[in-house]
Amino acid sequence: MDIAVILVTGFVIGFFISSMSLPVILRIAKEKNLYDIPDKRKVHENGIPRLGGLVFIPSLIFTLSLLIGINYFYLNHFQRDPDAMIFGITWRVSFVLCALLLMYSTGVADDLVGISYRAKFLTQFMSALLLCFGDIYFKQLFGFAGVTDLPEVIGIPLSVIVVIYIINAINLVDGVDGLSSIVTGTALVFYGIYFYIAGEHVFTLEAIVLTGTLIPFYVHNVFGDVSKTQKIFMGDTGSLTIGLLLSVFSMHICSTTSQTTVLGYNPLVAGFVPLLLPCLDVLRVFGVRIFRGKNPFLGDRNHFHHKLLSVGLSKFGVSIVFVIYTLAVGGGTLLLSKYLNVTWLIIGNLVVYFVVIALLNRRISRMKSTAITIK
Repeated sequence: MDIAVILVTGFVIGFFISSMSLPVILRIAKEKNLYDIPDKRKVHENGIPRLGGLVFIPSLIFTLSLLIGINYFYLNHFQRDPDAMIFGITWRVSFVLCALLLMYSTGVADDLVGISYRAKFLTQFMSALLLCFGDIYFKQLFGFAGVTDLPEVIGIPLSVIVVIYIINAINLVDGVDGLSSIVTGTALVFYGIYFYIAGEHVFTLEAIVLTGTLIPFYVHNVFGDVSKTQKIFMGDTGSLTIGLLLSVFSMHICSTTSQTTVLGYNPLVAGFVPLLLPCLDVLRVFGVRIFRGKNPFLGDRNHFHHKLLSVGLSKFGVSIVFVIYTLAVGGGTLLLSKYLNVTWLIIGNLVVYFVVIALLNRRISRMKSTAITIK
């Protein structure tokens, strides 16, 4: 079977499952009164279900299993050439699935009854460790700070930290309607294209299926009518599992021993470019919380998207800024990775990000001063 046909079919199936499942989830949430109650940290004003992420992983596993099975069936009974199988399933996938299911169950528990940040951190740690068992971890740093090869005793702990870091970065960006879908959707498209070019069709299919699954959720999340119980949030079930899967994609690219990707880019840059802004933002937010003596895992309204809302951007405008930043700064960084050392590229990204934050803070201060003067 042609890979293009399989990918399009995967997208359609993911879209269909999500479209059919979300209304059912909304009805159950209404009957069982499963709503996310607003507080001073949240931007919504009404109780809204946060169970949208329930559909993501079941849709992914069902579609992936179905299409791989159909492809095997086709090759064995029609083409009669099992060696032509386009999906290379290895033992690594077992560890990835275990990690996804562990994170999925944690998200469901948190969305339904709530669990402590310590429990979530523990499951994130266990999931990250499972990925390392699946040979998805740093084997070198591709020239960052002059470091190339890494021994396992350093590469594995570093990888665990980075996976947890990415998961929390994606989880924390889920604060504005449509933003998490846009950010993760952009990342999924990038990884899908990258893995397609690299010939890694299992990862390509995973990215395509999840992209299809996200579209109906985005419609309900952004355009759903609260009064008709059509609006829904992703919840931790969605953000944690997608965050984990994005970390799998990112770390898989970085787990190579080659100094370049199939297109000649630095693997460290290629792996993190689509996650650039969320990762930088969580670095700053956690740093500020620790500096102020607060728990870094307890939320506030100091995120990049909160600052964009404070300067007057709409929720849709916030999403557009994230996409433009990723395409402009991230895309430029990716192109430059062919010519510049990754250390300088990371320093440059930090400078650009903190300059933008400083400009936003300055704008917010001026707006507050103007408002006080008017009063």
